[in-house]
Amino acid sequence: MNKVSLIIGIPTFKRPKGLERLLNTIENLEIPSDICVSILVADNDGDQGAGLTIVEKLSEKFPFRLFGVPVTERGISQVRNKILHTAFEQENADFLAMLDDDETVDSKWLVELVRIHFDTKADVVGGAVLPEFSSEPPSWTSGLPIFWRNRPPSGPVDLIHGTGAILLSRRFWDAYAKPTFDVKFGLTGGGDKEFFTRLKGLGATFAYASEAISYEFYDLSRVTIDWARKREYRIGSTDIRIMKKHGLSSVKIFNELAKFFAALVYYLVRYCLLYANKNIRIHSSLKIYRQLGKVNALFGTPYEEYRNIKGS
Repeated sequence: MNKVSLIIGIPTFKRPKGLERLLNTIENLEIPSDICVSILVADNDGDQGAGLTIVEKLSEKFPFRLFGVPVTERGISQVRNKILHTAFEQENADFLAMLDDDETVDSKWLVELVRIHFDTKADVVGGAVLPEFSSEPPSWTSGLPIFWRNRPPSGPVDLIHGTGAILLSRRFWDAYAKPTFDVKFGLTGGGDKEFFTRLKGLGATFAYASEAISYEFYDLSRVTIDWARKREYRIGSTDIRIMKKHGLSSVKIFNELAKFFAALVYYLVRYCLLYANKNIRIHSSLKIYRQLGKVNALFGTPYEEYRNIKGS
């Protein structure tokens, strides 16, 4: 019986410690007996990248095939496209799983993604990404979706928003004419949500695996109010850019502006009236930054969050 081929693709850029931490947890993955797993690291720092050095360091004793490819053109979309092409064209894989270099995984992460795929027959399956902090996080982080993501029950969902901890069936690659990530989102982020929004329009299906658990690592550089404001600003901006790309009409633009003004007024009032409550004050300011990001997308130059990488 031929085994199913599955590649775990990891984009990386100047995070050798994070990449090695992730690979150490991948070593402990439970693998279904009928699946042959390989690990692909795509380094956006080119041939001399620290990620490829980690691959060379670990590959000889790694329990799965571990190999790396350089990506010289800067941008996360460009790296993801290299992973897609390498997995499905060069390696002829049946499945591609993807993880970010600031994550680690639970031992059952892959088993659960595969199980939900076969239960639902979805083209794309996303897993649960939980936060892992390097130290006790400040109280204002509590409940914020940029740290604490929604975790619905396992099963079909309308859309998966990100590529951190996902499983892609080869079927989507063959059925939808080899779709790629839009390089215009390469430095701004949001290209993963745009990619899946485009696939949904073509007929792709999505599912969520609640027990396929990974952990996104937040060190001190990413648990600051300044970082959170920039992240909210970027999310607001990319959400509108995606809507514009996929047919944001004049009516929809008007509706978005109306929602912007309503939200801006609400959170400004909340900010002022409840200023003494630090957490409410911070949460309100973050919502204001998200609204400002939306205006940026309509009238300004996109904010390039990924030009500088936080963490190591």
